[in-house]
Amino acid sequence: MTTLIDVWNLDTFDAALMEGLRDQQQLLIDYFATDRTNYLEREASDHRGPIPSNPHAGAYYRFAEDLMAVTQTRTIRAWHHTRMTDREVETATSNGLYPATVETLRARLADRVADGDFSADEARVIFEASPFHNDELGSRGGKFWMTSHPHRIDDSGVTSLLAHWGGESAYFNHDEGEILDRLSNLGTPRVLEIAVPLSVTPDAYSAAKAVIALYARSLDCHADWGGFDLYASSHLGPEALLRVHSGGEPDFATLGRGYPAALHDRLGDDA
Repeated sequence: MTTLIDVWNLDTFDAALMEGLRDQQQLLIDYFATDRTNYLEREASDHRGPIPSNPHAGAYYRFAEDLMAVTQTRTIRAWHHTRMTDREVETATSNGLYPATVETLRARLADRVADGDFSADEARVIFEASPFHNDELGSRGGKFWMTSHPHRIDDSGVTSLLAHWGGESAYFNHDEGEILDRLSNLGTPRVLEIAVPLSVTPDAYSAAKAVIALYARSLDCHADWGGFDLYASSHLGPEALLRVHSGGEPDFATLGRGYPAALHDRLGDDA
């Protein structure tokens, strides 16, 4: 079984990954210390002069690119915030997870009509209003989006996703009214816990930087928390779906608040 890496938990880093980080420990200390000093000096200035340079930046970015080749071969735990019916959870558990497209939205709506959750007219209104038709969501079509860190369920970045069925492809263009009410009352908020091989994403570099940031924080460096969004543009099989956390379950409200217990970089702790 593939060992999972949590990019927010040093205890999950394998020996090769830790060795690479330890080899560059002094570089990271020097880079982040200089970066912090430059930031404080800039904030205290009149902002008229040039931004101070960091003599360690070149070596730091070369190391991040080298580490990307390592993270590219790893599988990380990621999180998808959504609202789903029980039937949809059963389907995902059996068939896996698919990128969001106009076609998948059409199929999901048809299933909901078949189950009596929407009328055919309501499904038509939702489908025709989807921002996927005019690319209002830019590059989001054809991708299954996740986060690298477990967010609090009351974080503003995920509350709308948990509150409305169907994701942005369904609710994005409904600010109020009966349709939005229907989308808000269908299903249950869910957080999917997913094993994602970074080889099927374009996000190995972001993962490398998150790994570096976490290790640097363990050295008392002032580094950001390293969280990032990632996506898969191909099907993730049922084996990738590790767990479905559902609203009303005991651990649902604790997501991002110490769950899992080893979470070291909690949203909001960036002091």
